[in-house]
Amino acid sequence: VDTAKGYITPDKYRKVLLESQFTLCPIGHNPEAYRIYEACEAGSIPVLTLKEPTYLEHKCKDAYKPFLDARAPFVFLDSWGDLEEFMLMAAS
Repeated sequence: VDTAKGYITPDKYRKVLLESQFTLCPIGHNPEAYRIYEACEAGSIPVLTLKEPTYLEHKCKDAYKPFLDARAPFVFLDSWGDLEEFMLMAAS
């Protein structure tokens, strides 16, 4: 960890992704953020939200439509508030 900047190193980030079953993919500048593809490349399942204001109000409308139409093996939550319930269900 680079404590001076508060970031983990790229090697540590890769290791975390490779060891993660799920990867949270919050919206960045665009809903279709690079983290989705990093998770897929690492074999981790992307977790996205569909009803958060940042997604609904974003100028890139329906950015996740191709993923939904293709039935991509992602987790789609309504909001991040649903994450705990999903994780408990996934762990059982």
